[in-house]
Amino acid sequence: PQAYHNRATAKDKIGDFPGAVEDYSKAILAKPDYFTYLHRGSAQYELKDYSGAIQDFDKAIEVNPKDAEVYSLRGNAKAGIKDYAGAIKDFNMAIELKPDDAKIYNRKAEAEIGMNDFKAAFHDLNYAIELKWDFEEPYFNRGRARNELEDYSMALNDFNKAIELKPDYYQAFNLRGEMKSKLNDYKGELADLNKAIELKPDFAVAYYNRGVSKTRTEDKTGACSDFNMSLKLGNSKAEEIIKQYCK
Repeated sequence: PQAYHNRATAKDKIGDFPGAVEDYSKAILAKPDYFTYLHRGSAQYELKDYSGAIQDFDKAIEVNPKDAEVYSLRGNAKAGIKDYAGAIKDFNMAIELKPDDAKIYNRKAEAEIGMNDFKAAFHDLNYAIELKWDFEEPYFNRGRARNELEDYSMALNDFNKAIELKPDYYQAFNLRGEMKSKLNDYKGELADLNKAIELKPDFAVAYYNRGVSKTRTEDKTGACSDFNMSLKLGNSKAEEIIKQYCK
């Protein structure tokens, strides 16, 4: 079983998650143990098989109910199927076992944003920042929450900080562009969307947003090119605007 586990770990490292799941499964058949369930669950999570991941994390918890990591991972998987209440319970268990981990507070806050519980999210994000001020994700998520509450100036400040800490944070450039448009800074919006696409050329949502931005300057050719690219990359939302605008 160790040989299968070792080979699965090697496949994990190069992103061959289907191969890793196959080898972890062989290792489990021979000798089921905590780490093999944990690692197979993580590989299934990467494949977006959230239900399969949850089953493996359940098994791992049966074997060892005292490891914060497995509760945190199961929380991530539950958030993946939009079971935000279940995710928050798991993150709370993880926090009990590891109360000084900023990443767990950040993921818990993401689930709270999913439930529109912004007060709880702010509390957890502020605490995550207190624990680790140079961790970019809580600033990004606090910006997302502030955007939902239409506090665009403060959201912009949070996205600025996230980008300062992680200059290749393409998601933050995309949302900062959105904030700038809401604050009527259309030139800044376009610059941020260009940067998001430069950093991640297959970022469907950023193409869509840049298309919307270009409609404001009546650049119909450029806008339709972006909408079509967004659709090609899998954003079905672009289909409707192409029908309406790109005739």
